[in-house]
Amino acid sequence: MLAKDFVKILSGALKTISTSGIKVEDYKHVALCDEYMEMAGKGLKKEYIIAVLSKRHKLSRSTLYRILNRLLRDVRT
Repeated sequence: MLAKDFVKILSGALKTISTSGIKVEDYKHVALCDEYMEMAGKGLKKEYIIAVLSKRHKLSRSTLYRILNRLLRDVRT
């Protein structure tokens, strides 16, 4: 399959991704968001969750906040 054919198949999803501010590299952080949601569901405080995930994933707190803000918001399709 040619790259253009692949893009053509995914064009609707790619358009939604590009217009919603989601970065292509964010696919790497889906598991991190799942961890955050699981910990928040257990009633842990946000600052504690950020500290734990920051250390576990070797990301700064500000980077972690940016990732979570991008991936944990509603997207209009």
